[in-house]
Amino acid sequence: MKKVKFVMPVMALAFAASLAFAENANVQSAGWIDTDNGPQQLQNDPCNSGTNQSCRVILASDPGVVRQVFNSSDLEVEKMGGTETPYVIENE
Repeated sequence: MKKVKFVMPVMALAFAASLAFAENANVQSAGWIDTDNGPQQLQNDPCNSGTNQSCRVILASDPGVVRQVFNSSDLEVEKMGGTETPYVIENE
């Protein structure tokens, strides 16, 4: 019984410490594009073809501009999963 009284708080402390350092590293973003107003996050992921091609989109309100989709708001790493023809998306 004495061991249980000692082990339970130690386990709770270890569990709390592990949660404190947990990250959401696997959270997938739908993607980011560069707009005139700065980076804009997409609400739906158009990059779902499973290919190794970079993903590109065209905003319906600005059909003359093809925009590269990136993994994060720093606009450095291109998001893959595109096709030859850019996806046309509605402004979000």
